[in-house]
Amino acid sequence: MSTGAAGPGPGSGATARSWALNLAVPLLAAGLAFAGILHAQQDQNDYAQPRGDCSPTITDDNLGYDGSLAVGPTGDIFVLETRAGCVIRIDAAGVGHLAVGGGRRSEACPACGVRLGRPSEVEVGRDGTVYVLDPSTYRLLAVAPDGTTTTIAGGPESRSYLRAFTRAPDGRLYVLDFDRVLRLDPSGPQLVAGGGGGDVGGGAPATAVRLSDVSAMAAGPDGSLYLVQGRRYRVLRVDPAGMISVLAGTGVDGERGDGGPATKADIVPAGVAADDAGNVYISVEYGHRIRRVDPTGVITNFAGRGSAAYGGNVGDGGPATLAGFIFPTDLAFHDGNLYVLDESSRPRIRKIDRSGIITTVAGGD
Repeated sequence: MSTGAAGPGPGSGATARSWALNLAVPLLAAGLAFAGILHAQQDQNDYAQPRGDCSPTITDDNLGYDGSLAVGPTGDIFVLETRAGCVIRIDAAGVGHLAVGGGRRSEACPACGVRLGRPSEVEVGRDGTVYVLDPSTYRLLAVAPDGTTTTIAGGPESRSYLRAFTRAPDGRLYVLDFDRVLRLDPSGPQLVAGGGGGDVGGGAPATAVRLSDVSAMAAGPDGSLYLVQGRRYRVLRVDPAGMISVLAGTGVDGERGDGGPATKADIVPAGVAADDAGNVYISVEYGHRIRRVDPTGVITNFAGRGSAAYGGNVGDGGPATLAGFIFPTDLAFHDGNLYVLDESSRPRIRKIDRSGIITTVAGGD
């Protein structure tokens, strides 16, 4: 008789358990992989689905953070309800109306039957066409007043990754596709900035530089294009001649430099807008204020006290420099007035008029 330990035979319980374990491991791995695919698909589908109910009032449940607003040619304000997947229009009396989305078409709102996913930005044309960027479907849509919807850029088969867009005062549209800025001309997209390998530095052809971290865009009346690099702490300007330079920011996180050259000021930009006089306004979301760069390149505080004003419309009816903001993000300039989307648990739209007086025109309830 052997005194050594013998291995279990083919029919033993230990072998059966080992065989079952060896079979279960790849099956479990395959099952987890399949579940991961389903979960990823579900996540993508969830992202493409609205997560709220469309409402003609501004609420945090529908608006979400990093919202978008635009002002139409008649002064009506258009606000994107990101979570709900629709656009509301606020008239001169401050009354909200569904404009795009909402799931039900009617004579009063033909575009309410247009289905949106999780849109991120909105602009309005002179003819009332509403332009909506919908990253969940990789498209820039044009929704006519009669509800006719056209994909004017992107789409699932286009290999585009549209991240931001803006409409210039002359009606031309610019989109950020990956890290390139394209102008949407009738003849096709035209490269405006990015696509190169150099740095902006003190100035260079815009198509020769490499762009990254662009999070917002705006176009000025003079044909300039402004690009916010939020995580690089600066704002760039592409002039009408196609040259790009730093408008504001040192590349360092901070709030210093008011009263001096904007290129030597520390800034954490969120949104940008320009007026007819060549002033550029930059919202500082977590700095709770708005800074202005004048035509000579000097930066100053334009609105806000630099501290969060929780609990109410602090400063309404008085100078904007004494007002309190919570999280000012998107900006729009119209007819001498600057409109600010001030986000919080009680989001509101505030207007700073030509004389510098601030009021709340919608939301904040």
